[in-house]
Amino acid sequence: GKKREKLGSTTTERRATTSDRMGFLFGGLHKKKVYQKENATLSKLCNKLATDMDIWIVTFDPENVPGGEEQCAELEDKKIEELIEQYHTTATEELGRESEGEDDPISKKVGGLRLILENRKGRLFEQFAPDVSVLQLRAAAVLKDCVKALDLKETEVLESLPMLDSEVSAEFDELLVDLEASVEAKYPGGVAGIDGFDDELPDGIPSWADFKTSVETKKGEVATANEEAIAAAMDELTESSKVGVKEKINEAIKAAVEAIKVDLSDDTVPYLGEDAMAELRQTLIEAADEYGTSRLAE
Repeated sequence: GKKREKLGSTTTERRATTSDRMGFLFGGLHKKKVYQKENATLSKLCNKLATDMDIWIVTFDPENVPGGEEQCAELEDKKIEELIEQYHTTATEELGRESEGEDDPISKKVGGLRLILENRKGRLFEQFAPDVSVLQLRAAAVLKDCVKALDLKETEVLESLPMLDSEVSAEFDELLVDLEASVEAKYPGGVAGIDGFDDELPDGIPSWADFKTSVETKKGEVATANEEAIAAAMDELTESSKVGVKEKINEAIKAAVEAIKVDLSDDTVPYLGEDAMAELRQTLIEAADEYGTSRLAE
C-alpha cells in the first residue's frame, strides 16, 4: 500500500513539473508573439512616417521655397524631430503602453527610424535647386545694384560737404527708403522674399540685412567727414573774413585821407600869403598821409 502511495505521489509530481514546463514554454511563446506583433506594428508605423517625410518634401509649398542648402537642411531637421515625436506618441497609443527602457521595441525602433529619415536629407534642396539658384542670382543682382547706389550716394554727399548734420542723415535715410521700394518692385516677395535667398551670395555682395547695416555705417562715416569739413570751412571762413575786414578798413582809411586832401586843396588862412598857405597845405597833407598809412592793416 505504501509503495502504491509513493508511486502515485511521484506521478503527480511529474505531472506538475511537466505542467510547469509547458506553462513556461507557452508563456515564452506568448511573449514572443506579443513582441512580433508589436514589432510589426512599429515597423509599419516607421514606414508610414518615412512616407510622410517623402510626401512633405514633394508637396512643399513652392511659394515658400527655402533660401539655400543650409535653410533646407534646417527645415528637414525640424521635420525629422516632429516625426520622431509623432512616432513616440503614436507608438504609445497603438501598443497601449509606454516604453520600458532601451531594450523595449519602442525605443529600439527610434534609431532605425531616425536613420531612415536622415537618409532623405538633401532631397528638399535638390527639388528646389533650380528655383533656388535663379532666386539667389536675382538676389545677388538686386543687392549689387543697392551697393552701387550706396557708393554713388556716398560720393555725392562727400562732394557736397559741409552741410547740416540733419541733411547728411536725411540723404542716407531717403536712399534706404528708395532702395526698399526698388527691392519690393524688382524681387519676388520684396524685402521679405530676398531675405530668404541672400545668405549664399558671391563675395563682396552683402545680404539685405548686412546692406542695411552698411548704410548706417556709411551714414556715420560721412557724418564724421562732415564735422571735419565744417571745422575746416569755419577756419577758412574766419581767415577770409579777417582779410576782408582789413581790406574794408584800409579802403575806408584811404578814402578818408583822400577826402582830407580834397578839403585842404582849397583851404586858406587870412593872415597867410599864398606861398605860406601852400607850404602849410603840403605839411598837413603829408601828416594825413603819414597817419593814414600808419593805420593801414597789414
